[in-house]
Amino acid sequence: MKDLYERLRELSEGEARSLLNDLLKLTVPFTEQGNGEQKALAGSIVQMYEKSVQHSHSLRVEAEQRKSMVHLVCSMSDAGSLKVALSNLGKRTDNEVLSFNDCFSVGPIKNIDRVEGQRAREFWQMEKLSGFMFNHHMNREHQIQRMTEKITAIAEHKSIIIWCADNAHDQVGLRFILHLLKNRTNSVHKMNVSELFRLNAASMQTNLPHYAQGLLERDVYLNIVNGYEQAEKIVDIERRRYEAEWLELSREECTLRLWEDGKIKHAAEEELDRRLIAIIDKLAIESEDRFVKAGAVIGELQDHYFQLIDFRFTEYRLWTLISDGCLAFRGLPGAMHQYSVRNNRGRTI
Repeated sequence: MKDLYERLRELSEGEARSLLNDLLKLTVPFTEQGNGEQKALAGSIVQMYEKSVQHSHSLRVEAEQRKSMVHLVCSMSDAGSLKVALSNLGKRTDNEVLSFNDCFSVGPIKNIDRVEGQRAREFWQMEKLSGFMFNHHMNREHQIQRMTEKITAIAEHKSIIIWCADNAHDQVGLRFILHLLKNRTNSVHKMNVSELFRLNAASMQTNLPHYAQGLLERDVYLNIVNGYEQAEKIVDIERRRYEAEWLELSREECTLRLWEDGKIKHAAEEELDRRLIAIIDKLAIESEDRFVKAGAVIGELQDHYFQLIDFRFTEYRLWTLISDGCLAFRGLPGAMHQYSVRNNRGRTI
């Protein structure tokens, strides 16, 4: 029997949940169909299970009520960094972090506050972005539909902080979130890490724009997170402006958005193509056969083109150029490190 307890501790959470599910399937029928002893034992097990579930639910509700601040983030990686920072600062238990798992700088956003718009976006992503379905199904709680439900269900006594940076993805997300919160009485605040970095690092010698949360140095980021209680409140007139800007954005049919001169710019899908060709030509100088790894091309674009764009969209543009005959490729197309591309001389785009 001791060995059984030791084995139980070795099970993962998913394995333990599956085992409990199987045991319930075996037990529940005996609550009605078994003899006297079987019914009594099965009833005791089911009752124990119900009490345990109720207790866990009560603990979650109590923990939820203790959290007075909700942080809204537009990507899971940024949410992870924020959770770690809050934990390091000893403030995790008082704060709830909710995040999308998407990239709002690419793909259609028309009517994504409604099911038909969400489905249209998903179909576009399935068609254009490699590996989308796997990532999509692995993170159901962070899909737009579930996040829309969570955001609109935030208790009105809780304060909300929206985290963003100077990039189209976050700025579209900021406006979408405020659209979802329209007519709500919550106190809503904004933490723009790009602006806060400029304030924190005024004495630092750097010309690189910190256009995304993930680019911040650890100490600077911790300092920014530590000041979240002084986050800038979004006043009513500003909220109305952001809501109006969302309505304008959501009417557009474009599938690429950039951040330029402090504004969201609508762009054609082909906007990146000339940059990609130029990068391929630059990297090809060091290659005898002028073939360069696709991953190197996409990495170079991300390092020097200060826009937050889903790398899968950039890869989609590479394959569009290949299909159009502008680029040649060799290797296995399954992953960026497995194939290389070359400019077909004489081709124009």
